[in-house]
Order: sequence, then structure tokens, then C-alpha cells
Amino acid sequence: MIFRWNWTSSLGRSLGSLGRMTTNGPGAKNTSTPVTVPMDPGQSVAGRASDPAFPLDTWRMDWIPTGPGKSFRPLRFEPGGWSELMRLEPGSVVALHRHTGEVHVYGLSGGRRILGTGETAGPGSYVYEPAGTVDAWQAAGNQPCVLHLKVTGAVEYLDASGRVTETVDSASQRATYLGWCAGHGAEPAPQILGTTQPERGASDVPPEDPRAVAAAYFRAWRAHDPGALRALLAEHATFAGPLGTAAGADEMATAIQRLFAVTTDVVVRQMAADGHDVITWFDLHTTVAPPVPVANWSHIRDGKIVRIRAAFDPRAIVAGQPH
Repeated sequence: MIFRWNWTSSLGRSLGSLGRMTTNGPGAKNTSTPVTVPMDPGQSVAGRASDPAFPLDTWRMDWIPTGPGKSFRPLRFEPGGWSELMRLEPGSVVALHRHTGEVHVYGLSGGRRILGTGETAGPGSYVYEPAGTVDAWQAAGNQPCVLHLKVTGAVEYLDASGRVTETVDSASQRATYLGWCAGHGAEPAPQILGTTQPERGASDVPPEDPRAVAAAYFRAWRAHDPGALRALLAEHATFAGPLGTAAGADEMATAIQRLFAVTTDVVVRQMAADGHDVITWFDLHTTVAPPVPVANWSHIRDGKIVRIRAAFDPRAIVAGQPH
């Protein structure tokens, strides 16, 4: 192997016998002479074996749905944030939201329009959003908008009054990824999870974070992803609500899948956690009735939903169903 470089660093200056750098003040051109040093293929320039890079072949990864017209390819989850590739289909909207930490956004393909400002950002554009930024945007043009995001903190989705309706963070995105992997028979990538050994299934969601599990459940419902949704249910899970009951994960998943045919959106308005219990207030949007407010009580153990109790007025949905 041949390793080539120009000695423009302090290392180069300390080894002046190997290279020459000429500086004649501000703006001067580098006239250093390239130096050729034979390298052992198993060594780095520091004289030791290089650490493995563990590259991800992102182009081979599936796009994991997270909502209508929206999907992602996770790259790395960390305690304080995450990196991902986001894909938005033409015309799809990222609703009004606020960032609790800074965000770096690089446009890879397609374009997006910042709603309210008229700004557009296309391929090759870079946007820095400091903590506290509030924005909404839409995929512009007839091509999918694909972005590389580096997110710190959380993303808080807001309603028209500025109230937080949903929070997305590293834990909830990680739960979505693990749920999708478990539901589709895919092995979670240790590079994405930030571990040296592969992790398996949605049961690896930290049990101390049931809110993330609940958020992943509603995200799978919004995305009409039965595999990811089923993976988040404990085998002995139970459901009870105005329209019926279900016992066991398979029966619960089948019942929810029947709703897929008429569900157009699931809009989470508020989510509160207390130990292993999570209360979620959401609007169920369907093709057969106006949006129906629903209160959902989920009991979660070891990264799995064990029990769901739902309360809502079913009359509009029942009246709208074909008889």
C-alpha cells in the first residue's frame, strides 16, 4: 500500500526532513512536496492496526414507516439523541414541532419547503436548527425528500395552541426500530444500537422506559405496520374497550389490523407515564366517522405491552360501518 499526503500539520512540520511546506503569509499556496511512505496494509499512519469502521450499507436497508408518507432508516441511537435518514413522500408534511436540542439537517435528494417562511431547501443544502426552534415543513416537488438528520434532545409535536401532543426521542425511535425488526424477522444492527453484540427484538427496549414502547405502538398503528405492532405485544396481552375484548397478542393484533382498513390517522394529543403505566389521549381518524377522542391505558412490562384498556364513544364509528 502507498500512503500519500502533504505535510500541512504540526506532525509534518516536526518531520521536516520528509516534507517541505512553504508559507508566505495569508492566502499563500501550499507548495509542499508530496511524500511517499510505504505502509503495511495492517497498519495506520500511527504505526498500529486500524480500528474497524463497521460501515452500514444504508442503501440496502428498508425504509421503516413512521406515519403517513413518512419513513426512516436509523443510523445510530445514543442516550442524548440519534442519527437517521428520513424519507418524506411528495406532498407529505412534518407537522409543527419544537426541538429541545440542536439539529443538523443535510438534504440528500428531493426538496422541502419550510411552512410559514417560504424558504426551500434542496439537495446539498445544510440547515442548523438550534434548541428551541419551532417549525413545520413539507416535501416539495414530485420526488421523495430524503434527509440526513442528526438530532439531539427530543422533538415535541405541537397543536394549534402550542401544547405538546407527542414527544419523539432516541428511546422512542429505538423502540420503533426494534419493534419493526422483531415484526419482520430482521436482525437489529449493533452499529445502530451502539453495542458490540446484536440485540434481538422489541423486548430489548429498556423496561424502565414504557413511554417509548407506547409511542412505538402508536407509530406502528399510524404506519399500518402489523408486524411491528405485533412485536410490541406480550404473548398473554389483553384488550378491553367499547367495541369488544381480545385475549392474546395474535387476537389483539388481528383486531387492530381490522381497523387499518378504515383508519386514516392516529393523532396523539397527550401521553403521560407513571411507572409501568402509560395513559395516551389520541384522536382516531377514520373514513367512517369524524375524529373520535380515545383514552388508552397501557400497562407495560419488560418492553412489552401486557394490557390495554380503551375508553371512547363508539356510536359514530358503529353508525358509519356498513351493515
